[in-house]
Amino acid sequence: MRNQKSMARTMVAWLLGACLLLCPGSAWAFAGTDLEIPLLTRPPELADFAGMRPSSELAATMIQSTGFSQRSPREGEPATQRTEVYLGYDSHAFYAVFVVFDEAPDAIRHGMAPREEVGEDDTVSLLLDTYNDQRRAYVFTCNARGVQRDGIYIESVGEDRSFHTIWRSEGTLTKKGFMVLMAIPFRSLRFASKPEQEWGVMFSRNIVRLSEDVHWPQYLRSVQGRLNQAGRLRFQTQAGSQTNYQFLPYVASRSFKVLEGPSGMAEYIRDDGDHKAGADGKIVFRESLVLDLTANPDFSQVESDAPQVTVNNRFELRFPELRPFFTENRDVFRLPINLSFTRRIGEPEVGARLTGKLGKTTLGALLINDTSRGETLQPDEVGFDDNANHGILRFKYDVLNQGHLGVFYSHTEFAGERARIYSFDGRFRLNPKWSVGFQAVRSNVTFPSELDEDGEEVAPAESENDSAVRVEFRRQGNYFTTAVRYIDIGENFSSPLAFLGREHRPDNRSLNSFSTYRFRPDNMPFNAWGFNLETEYTEDQSGLELDKIFTPGLVVEGAGRTTAFLYGRTRWETLREGELGVPENTTFRTGYLGASIQTSIARKFSTFAFIEFGEDVNYGATDEIGISNGDSISFYGEFTWRPISQLRVEQELIYYQLDDQMGRGDIVSQRSSRLKLNWQFNRRLRLRLIGDYESIRANAALSTATRRRGINGDLLLTYQVNPWTAFYLGYNGNYDNRFLEMGPRGPRISRNDDLQNTGNQVFLKFSYLVD
Repeated sequence: MRNQKSMARTMVAWLLGACLLLCPGSAWAFAGTDLEIPLLTRPPELADFAGMRPSSELAATMIQSTGFSQRSPREGEPATQRTEVYLGYDSHAFYAVFVVFDEAPDAIRHGMAPREEVGEDDTVSLLLDTYNDQRRAYVFTCNARGVQRDGIYIESVGEDRSFHTIWRSEGTLTKKGFMVLMAIPFRSLRFASKPEQEWGVMFSRNIVRLSEDVHWPQYLRSVQGRLNQAGRLRFQTQAGSQTNYQFLPYVASRSFKVLEGPSGMAEYIRDDGDHKAGADGKIVFRESLVLDLTANPDFSQVESDAPQVTVNNRFELRFPELRPFFTENRDVFRLPINLSFTRRIGEPEVGARLTGKLGKTTLGALLINDTSRGETLQPDEVGFDDNANHGILRFKYDVLNQGHLGVFYSHTEFAGERARIYSFDGRFRLNPKWSVGFQAVRSNVTFPSELDEDGEEVAPAESENDSAVRVEFRRQGNYFTTAVRYIDIGENFSSPLAFLGREHRPDNRSLNSFSTYRFRPDNMPFNAWGFNLETEYTEDQSGLELDKIFTPGLVVEGAGRTTAFLYGRTRWETLREGELGVPENTTFRTGYLGASIQTSIARKFSTFAFIEFGEDVNYGATDEIGISNGDSISFYGEFTWRPISQLRVEQELIYYQLDDQMGRGDIVSQRSSRLKLNWQFNRRLRLRLIGDYESIRANAALSTATRRRGINGDLLLTYQVNPWTAFYLGYNGNYDNRFLEMGPRGPRISRNDDLQNTGNQVFLKFSYLVD
């Protein structure tokens, strides 16, 4: 019966997708201005625009675009500051020169920042939709000093800044503003292999002090979508007819001592070391298909994950993927229900990935193994020292106006266990303001039979099958915006590479919404004000209510990217019998009041912070007291200070405390702090220091949380020519409250209140891109 319901849910989503195919969509495309791009006789330079005007014969031949308009704060009105863009190309690259005027040039935000870290600066951006399909585009961004940031803009998702490529940029400040040159090699882009090119294009400028976001052509909040509002550029090139190769070898070496040995064994390893070498290869076929190959891949991270609240959580925390092999074109595998969370792949040996686009078809394939799963097991456990093998296939076909239909398949095998996941998804624009997306998934997990010591079967093989469905409607407007989602996840739904979290946890059906309304008055000291409303209703597959959430809020938006938010939340949460030890179905009512502020109104200082007071459930209660509510307070703060151009100081603070309502004292608390100092010698060379502190205190009579305290320090010297050619020299030291003692079965790790050195390492890493 349950399988019949699962199949019914799957069929509903398939039928919904088929019906949506009947919706007309092409009538709602928004055509921008067309630009015919001239062929240049040589690469342009900023010197060709001396005096912030075309001052050479070559500059005079480049086509000019101007007339930027605001998206915010005053939608559709002309930009308050003038911006001109000059375009051209040659046989090797596409060129854009931004001539940026400012009535207050001393107020321009700029810094000698590391690559990618220009979010607090005034910037200009070039967006290129190289397939002109209004679904995906490259974004190239620079501050006034020419510091780069790149990414991929994905319609309905936003900008993915994990993507990196090779391009050249220059920037210079002037008495009237600043100028930026961008040179984008054709071999760094993926586009159709044909001589006549037609791309989507958009230019953007961000002026932080005015909270002004301006674009050419017009990019309106009242119309859903960005790439459908882009302009068009045309030119002829033979660049797409070639195949190019890239080879990325690396070497890494470290010397270290740690407290934990292999598989978490209590062992103090002193003065050990390891050395590693490997290579990644890339073959680009006709600028549209990319084959990535890797052997002994470099999956190290040169920066640790940012701190999060880790105590009193029911569900898994999500940390972002930062490893290079997985980041390029990862949007190909992106789905609303995340079925390819690659951080689950810990230690691969070999891998291959094919991604790209042919006509209207986007494709992706990934084959990779993983040694980490078998290494975490003990020698007497099934699967010890075995590899897990993963395979993923993805196809997506463009239909109608900014719509698609897609299929996804993944296959995982480990120690006789096999998981197969099938998914069908789609997204369509219904009109200029509304869109709909859906996904239907089927999981099949087979567990091997159990054998005794003589090899005789004592338990037969088992198989679990179930499904998941997600449907979402979105409305975009200048005043009213909303998103409504229906999610239905089967009780036995499972996927080894998925990240399900709270929203997509098994055995739940939910209907949730998030809506905003903004008033945008003229001649007021702020840009906008309005209301937010978030609602959620969740039940399990039997119809038992699990969650009801109601969160209203008041928002004020002002200059300097300032947003102030007052909000409150009321929640009714039901724990089912046996869940976290409750003896019967029990509903807990909790709530809190909160306030947040985000601002960059000061030129050298920016901040984001929130504080919340209320009640929270003590999920980690001991058996003696049982699950109950506690009084809670949460605080989070990010503070950035740039006293001079080369120095950037960042501070993160986390505070969480849960107190017993019966007067028995504190239940659990967490205090975390991260201080990050960055000195940028020039655009390539920097020195970075990170200091982390974390303290978790728990009342053993009230909470099962583990008390811990630690300090971690990272010092890193980086010389980075491009995202792949780089030299790193670093040191890491760790002090915490663990120590090694002898137990009845040998050495074991215990904790006390004292800090001692539990790990040190010095590492050297070098990678070089052969292009």
